[in-house]
Amino acid sequence: MKCVSLVWLSQTDLTNLNAGEGEANFIDVKKYKRNGREYPYVSGQAMRYYLKEAIRRGLDDEYEYMCVPNDKGETCGDIKKCIGCDLFGFMTTIKKGTILPTHPEGHPGGAFTRVSPVKVAPAMGLLPFDDNAVVDFLTRRHRMAGGKMEGDIVNVEIGVNLYKGGIAIDIARVGGEERINEKERTVKIEYFLEEE
Repeated sequence: MKCVSLVWLSQTDLTNLNAGEGEANFIDVKKYKRNGREYPYVSGQAMRYYLKEAIRRGLDDEYEYMCVPNDKGETCGDIKKCIGCDLFGFMTTIKKGTILPTHPEGHPGGAFTRVSPVKVAPAMGLLPFDDNAVVDFLTRRHRMAGGKMEGDIVNVEIGVNLYKGGIAIDIARVGGEERINEKERTVKIEYFLEEE
């Protein structure tokens, strides 16, 4: 098996998934147009984030590990032990002179990347937004000012919808890393997981 492809339908209650930062005090749902009607969608990047967080919450902390990115957004980059780096890829920097198994004399420095074997599609709303949405009020930026609690009142679009989402997983690359033989110009995947 080389690939697993999953497609699903999800019904949501009143939500504001992956909203844009609207003008002034209005938080709008991201939308696309088809045949002159607007439909909501959740970006592939947001779906990827939600998938990563769902996996993180489901881990057995005693046996499974998933790093948390640092303040620069860099992850550990260790696909042997980190489920997140293995499945979702990464880009991290390596300081010049760092000793690695692949560079025993010291790495030349620069970016170290892994292309994600998991591809996530945007979730596309299937019901017209106008027919299933409402604008509601909420407060944000809660803060203490002059001894009392304050917050900004904003309008937020929320709606009920049926979303179609999907992912594709390049099974051959999960748990392994591509190695390119420069002389023969061939690609081989070196696996790090033990087969039982």
